[in-house]
Amino acid sequence: MAAIVVLQALVLRVLLADRPFEGIGRPAAIAIGAFSCFAVWQLLSASWSDSTGRALVEFDRTLLYLVTLVLFASLGRTPERIAWLIRLLALGMVAVCVAGLLSRTLPELVSVSTDYSVDRLSYPVTYWNALGLLAALAIVLCLHLTCSASEPRASRILAAAALPVLAGTLILTYSRGGILIAIVGVVAYSLLGRPRTWLTGVAATGPFVAIAVASAYGAEELTADDYATNGIEAGEGVATTVALCAIAAAVLRAVFVVLVDRRLVRARLAPLRRLGVKPWMAWSGGTVVVLVVALAAGLPGKIETQYDRFVSGNEGPVGDTRDRLTDPANAGRIPEWEAAVRGWKDQPLRGQGAGMYQLDFYERRDEARSTTVTDGHSLYLETLDELGLVGAVLLLVVLGSILVAFARGLGGRWRARYGALLAVGLGWVLAAGIDWHWEMPVVTAWLFAAGGLALARPLGTSGRPPMGSSNRAIIAVAWLIAAVTPFLVLTSSSRVRDAGADFARGDCTPARQSAFDALDYLSARPEPFAIVGFCALLDDLPRAAVPAMREAVSRDPRSWEYRLGLATALAAAGQDPGPDAKEALRRNPLDPLVRSSTSKLLAATTESERIEAGRDVFADLFYSYKLSIQHL
Repeated sequence: MAAIVVLQALVLRVLLADRPFEGIGRPAAIAIGAFSCFAVWQLLSASWSDSTGRALVEFDRTLLYLVTLVLFASLGRTPERIAWLIRLLALGMVAVCVAGLLSRTLPELVSVSTDYSVDRLSYPVTYWNALGLLAALAIVLCLHLTCSASEPRASRILAAAALPVLAGTLILTYSRGGILIAIVGVVAYSLLGRPRTWLTGVAATGPFVAIAVASAYGAEELTADDYATNGIEAGEGVATTVALCAIAAAVLRAVFVVLVDRRLVRARLAPLRRLGVKPWMAWSGGTVVVLVVALAAGLPGKIETQYDRFVSGNEGPVGDTRDRLTDPANAGRIPEWEAAVRGWKDQPLRGQGAGMYQLDFYERRDEARSTTVTDGHSLYLETLDELGLVGAVLLLVVLGSILVAFARGLGGRWRARYGALLAVGLGWVLAAGIDWHWEMPVVTAWLFAAGGLALARPLGTSGRPPMGSSNRAIIAVAWLIAAVTPFLVLTSSSRVRDAGADFARGDCTPARQSAFDALDYLSARPEPFAIVGFCALLDDLPRAAVPAMREAVSRDPRSWEYRLGLATALAAAGQDPGPDAKEALRRNPLDPLVRSSTSKLLAATTESERIEAGRDVFADLFYSYKLSIQHL
């Protein structure tokens, strides 16, 4: 849906603006060209992965990011547009975080479905680490808004009020990555942006941020399953404390804005060069001081200990949710990263194909896990696995171009603004290396909006003549054609979700109808055929299930689940399930359910034994199939 909206905006810009691409110069063209090649490479990968449906879904997301980059790069850059972009991004992020905080502290005001995580705050973005990253990025942007002397007084005051709210939200996600990104981002902005009123901004907000964090962390009841009933008093206490901290931070910041900020702006500290100190000497001296303090505090030994615990601990704590903040366990990421590296080594240049990591993981993992794995928890390693060196290089060119564009503005008058963008950009790049934030547009699309505007030419400097009407029509039609893929993915996905919900309830008549409707829009998807096949097995019609499952397998031949479904249907129909059962086991050799199911299917030799084994296996697999389809 988002891709369709952005494409419509591009069509309107092409038709209405005199110079619709006046902002696109060489830097933007390099990034857009590399990103376009990356998207095309994703589509081409379907030719060697044999899974067009998975490639289309991955391409659809990439298309959203690509057209966002193009739209904002086409606008032309001005200092005011950069400033307003930062303000609006911060406003949107704060709004999401406020909704999330209220859902946990005042559940009677913002009620949340039980589908969301209970022990960690994830509403409304469905993933706690994504909400944690969003809060971390918003903290950096609001720190900039409250510390920058070039911001209006209202921005400085309102941003100060937002910081305790954001900090409280971040803590309730218990996202170690989010907290790390917040710390890195704040330090990076302070060093890169160096706003003149940094001292008053931090002084006005720091104490109240600490109080809000302590209040949220101390509310243990908000991590319990029954927080909506037995945590009401604790939630109200946190909400009240955070609200008072926000008000106090805003009032104190207003006092500093009126009485102190102007004097700080007027103050002129003697440059280091006047004191005979060169910049490299200052940086070297500071580095030496930091190293001496770190050695004195025994930091190297502590880092080594934490690293050993990270490498050796796959799973985090199972007790108090708050304990995870001090537990460096990798939460299963290292096995996921290792599986991605093994897949990449098998096809180093082209990779396994877009969207294939999930299947690659189950085939190449070296230990069984009870949790479902769909992503590699690292954009860079997953890209290597799926798209090889070609895809990884193209992606790095895009991200590198954006970071360079942010860094390029540090030497000018608007250093603080670009320092904020670079700090959050670096934070996102770091977070994407340890989690699946690429798959969450809510924490990723902003990067290409901000990157596009930073890459754009200064407004009015292109020197291009107005675009002719014929060219406008051609380009507008091209954008409309590009919207076809996201439209097909959107409409087919909605019908697949409806079919999955009906199947989960055991209501196969509407499930089949929704599945066939999905195929009318995108016949390359295997999920509708799988739902039809599972429904046939549920209705004890195995002979009808066999052709449906064969169609699902043909569209996603590396899926162990569809292979096992086909083997189960064949057995229930009295036919030989051997080849497909063996292939399912090869594709997921460590899963206990797959091992036991294939063992039953392969042990049956007569027609009656196969029918009985097929029915038994489907009874064992029904719950797993239901969960899998609900995830579609």
